[in-house]
Amino acid sequence: MNILFVSLSSSRQRYYSNIKRFAPEGYSAFVEPGYVSLYSLRRLFVKAPRSVSDSLGQKVKIQLRRQEINYPSLFSSGLLSRWYRKSLYLWEKLRFFSLVDLIRSRDANTVVVWNGQKPPYSTVVSAADYLNIPVWYFENGHFANTTTLDPRGVNACSSVVKIPLSLITDGEDRPIAKSKEASNTKIKVLVPLQIESDTQLVSNSDWVSTSQDLVHLVADCMEGVVGNARRFEVIVRHHPWGKAKVEVPDRRGVSVDDETSLEDQLEMVDLVITINSTVGLKALERGLPVCVLAPSVYSRPEVCSVAQNKEQLMQALKELFQDPMQKPKAGAYLQFLSEVYSIPGDWHYSDDLPPQHFQHIWSRLLRSDQYSAILRRANVG
Repeated sequence: MNILFVSLSSSRQRYYSNIKRFAPEGYSAFVEPGYVSLYSLRRLFVKAPRSVSDSLGQKVKIQLRRQEINYPSLFSSGLLSRWYRKSLYLWEKLRFFSLVDLIRSRDANTVVVWNGQKPPYSTVVSAADYLNIPVWYFENGHFANTTTLDPRGVNACSSVVKIPLSLITDGEDRPIAKSKEASNTKIKVLVPLQIESDTQLVSNSDWVSTSQDLVHLVADCMEGVVGNARRFEVIVRHHPWGKAKVEVPDRRGVSVDDETSLEDQLEMVDLVITINSTVGLKALERGLPVCVLAPSVYSRPEVCSVAQNKEQLMQALKELFQDPMQKPKAGAYLQFLSEVYSIPGDWHYSDDLPPQHFQHIWSRLLRSDQYSAILRRANVG
């Protein structure tokens, strides 16, 4: 069996090379960058298969949106946007043809990529799909000192979100900690902002896509549910790597706090409202109730409140204020994510990882670990 690892990143190539050293007998691993080959240039005017063309076009559209968010002044010209979109599509089409040749030359039975949601790695997925080759997806772990490897995708697209909760919790509630009771005098809500060009937002958030919209939405809903602004406090926290700064609504009860540590903020608030930030996971770990507005790895109604429009958010807030407790299945689901789904060890330190980490990677790839057994029971993956 031949497994092809594709990455343009030198650090990930090193990690993949370390994985390769632990390949079981009878398995061959190849680590390739996935460059556009000179040979593929002859296909510049060759049309890609329709399904591939549609997929490439959609991913290029998302990538253009990310660039428009990151560089609004540069992409203010429609002419530049059209040029970028067309040139990126042509380049990724050539990459597709190069990758098809590469996969065939290595006689690969499995392809492994990082994330796979945006070019160039989404093009790797397109090439593998075209050849009916299964793809595995690496990503940073959801918890400290972990790595994720999934047969369907990452975050909201991962296989774990498809598993019935009954197979994960066995009907047992395992609360992490007692949730805080909302204060009788003031309800404190943390709103962590995200990088607006992040694929999590651009691809998965349909109705709230900007930080400014999120802040105004939460402020409106809090006023609508709680009423008196003296009875609530909305604490807005910018992402440490985010470029845009929000303008706080000119009303009482809403403020920005980037000075207090996230850990201290989670200690002082009663509730977290997020689009789909990883801060939601951290809050769930602390035993806090969470309301999530877009698909994520934890946006399950048994785990947290899920709102897909303003009316649902208002209703979720009403229910949370009446019973400010974390959902009973949250603890069991996070325990499963941490102990079964996640692979111990941070890939960033691949040279220092113990052999057990790489052996676990191969067990996952060969579908012989505990998580793979659960996927089979759920008929997922």
